Amino acid sequence: MTGRRNRVAVVTDGTAVLGLGDVGPAAALAVMEGKAALFVHLAGIDAVPVCLGTKHPDEFVAAVRALAPSFGGIDLEAIAAPACFEVERRLQEALDIPVFHDDQHGTAIVVLAALRNALRVVGKRVESARLVVVGAARRVRRRRGCWWRAAPPMWWWSSGAGCCTATTCPGCRRTRHGWPN
Repeated sequence: MTGRRNRVAVVTDGTAVLGLGDVGPAAALAVMEGKAALFVHLAGIDAVPVCLGTKHPDEFVAAVRALAPSFGGIDLEAIAAPACFEVERRLQEALDIPVFHDDQHGTAIVVLAALRNALRVVGKRVESARLVVVGAARRVRRRRGCWWRAAPPMWWWSSGAGCCTATTCPGCRRTRHGWPN
């Protein structure tokens, strides 16, 4: 019996640290330590910050795959787009443990939870709500994920790149994994 099930690696290359940008792995360490502390104090999950000294997706994926047997989950943090999408996809395909990219999924989950709570407060159902999200169409095109599964036909996302709804997304083209680019 080991503690693996209750241990998460908080992994970054330091290329997209919130508010700081591409500061590199050494400067990102303090932020990753803070994230690890949140796991410990809020969820009782042991978390280890891991800052990798590479910006190349192949090297990043290889390093995380080599470390994975020590962890019950991988939390990808502060990795710049578009590499973050490739890294996440490849690790999810290769590993038998959860791989979560907080910058994508965490933000979407928190915003969706806040929206559902707001609808509950005003007595509306998500299926009949009309919603316009300004400045998010590019993100929706890139990764439809939980937003798309939750979206009734009366939701729209817009940006300079165009407008998406739950049934149409002009300018999207499907990839072999079913996600639009």
